[in-house]
Amino acid sequence: MSTPCLIALLVLIAIIVVGIRLNINLGVLGLVAAYVCGSLIGGLPASSILGEWPISVMTQVICIMLFFGVAMTNNTFKAVADKLIYSGRRFAPLIPFLLFLAIFLVAAVGTGSTAVYIMALPIYLIAKDVKMKPGLIPIIVIAGLNGGSWQIFSRDGAMAGGIMASAGFDSTAATQIATKMGLHYLLTSLLLFVVGYIIFQGWKCQALVEEKPAPFTKEQKTTLILVAAFVVIYLIPTILGNFLDSSLLDAINARLNLFLLSCVFALLSLILKLSTMKQMIETVPWMALITVGGMGTFINVCAELGVVDVLSAFISNNVPVALVPSVLALCAGCMSLFTATISVVLPTFYPIAYSLAQTLPIAPSLMISSITIGSGMAGISPFSTMGAVTYSVIGEEDKQKVFVSEFFTVILAFILIQVCIFIGLYNV
Repeated sequence: MSTPCLIALLVLIAIIVVGIRLNINLGVLGLVAAYVCGSLIGGLPASSILGEWPISVMTQVICIMLFFGVAMTNNTFKAVADKLIYSGRRFAPLIPFLLFLAIFLVAAVGTGSTAVYIMALPIYLIAKDVKMKPGLIPIIVIAGLNGGSWQIFSRDGAMAGGIMASAGFDSTAATQIATKMGLHYLLTSLLLFVVGYIIFQGWKCQALVEEKPAPFTKEQKTTLILVAAFVVIYLIPTILGNFLDSSLLDAINARLNLFLLSCVFALLSLILKLSTMKQMIETVPWMALITVGGMGTFINVCAELGVVDVLSAFISNNVPVALVPSVLALCAGCMSLFTATISVVLPTFYPIAYSLAQTLPIAPSLMISSITIGSGMAGISPFSTMGAVTYSVIGEEDKQKVFVSEFFTVILAFILIQVCIFIGLYNV
C-alpha cells in the first residue's frame, strides 16, 4: 500500500471522529483533506481536486427538493402524515412496519433505488410525529428500499442480471442467479428491519394526533394532485417497461428523468402560486449538501490514490477459499462507500465472481448475493447517495443522531450479512 493511500485511509477515520466531536461540518474537513492528501501528498494536480466534487448527487438532491419542498412549505406532507397517524392511532406500534412496506412496494414496482427520493421525506415526517427513535429511520429506508429494488422485476435487479451476463454468465444462468439474489436480499432486509425494530424499540411509537386533523386546504389539495401526477408519470412507463417489449415505452423511458421531471413540476408549482422561489430554495438542505459534496470529493480523491485498487488486490491475493463470500461482501461494501454500486462495484466484482466460480467449489449465487447485498447495504452511509438523500431531509435537531445512525446501520447490516453467509441463507 502506498504512503498516500495509507494516509488517506487514516485521514478518513480522523475526519469522522474530529467532525463529530468538535461539531465541524464534515464537508469542510473533507475538502481540506482532499487537497492535502490528494495534491500536497499524493501529487494530484490541485486543479483536479474540485473536479472530484460530486455534481450529479448535488444536482439530484436540489432538483428533488425544489419540488417536494413545496409540500413542506404549505404543510401538505405534514397534513397527510397527520391523517395517516390519526387513522392508525390505535395501532401505533405497527407504523414502522407500514413505512417499511410502503417504501418496499414503491421500490419493487419498478422505480428501484430512486424511490428514496420520493419516500425519504414522508417517512421522516411520519416518524417524527409518532416519536419514533431517529436511529430506526435509516434502517427502514435501506431495508425497504433494497428489499424491493433488487427483485428481478425491478430496475436494479434487472440491471444486475444484465451486468452478470456481461461478466460471463450465460443469460439463463444470470436470470436464475438474479432471481435468487432478489430472494436473499428480501430475507436480509427483513432481518435487518426486525433487528432494528427491536434495538430501537419500534413498539414505543405513539400516535399523538388525538383530534381529527383539519381538511386539506385548496393549496394542499393542488399540491397532492401534482405529487400524484409526478409519481404516476414517472412510475407507469417504468413499470410497464419492465414487463413489455415496446419501442414506444423504450422511447418514453429514455426521455423521462426523475430529476428533470421534478424541475418541471417545481415550475408548475410556482405558476400555480403554491409556493415562492424563496421558500423553495430555503427547503434545499445546503448544510447537508456541503457535507455530502466535501466528503464526496475526499472519497473520490481516495479512489484516485488507489484505495479501490488496494481492496481489489487484497481479495485476489490474500483470501482463503472458505472466507471468499464474507470478504467479497465486506470489500464490495467498502468500495460502495467510494463508488456507485450499479455502475462501478458490480461491474468490478461480478467478473471476479465469474472467474472464481470456474475454479472454486462455491455457488455463483452465493458470491453474487454476497457482493450485491454487501454493496447495496453500504448505500445508507451518509457519503453514499441513499444515505445522503435520507440525511438531507432530516430536521436540524435530528441530523446528528441520524448521521451516526447511518453508520450504525451499515455496521449492523454487515454483521447480519456475515451471519446470513455463515448459516447458509444465501445457499437457498
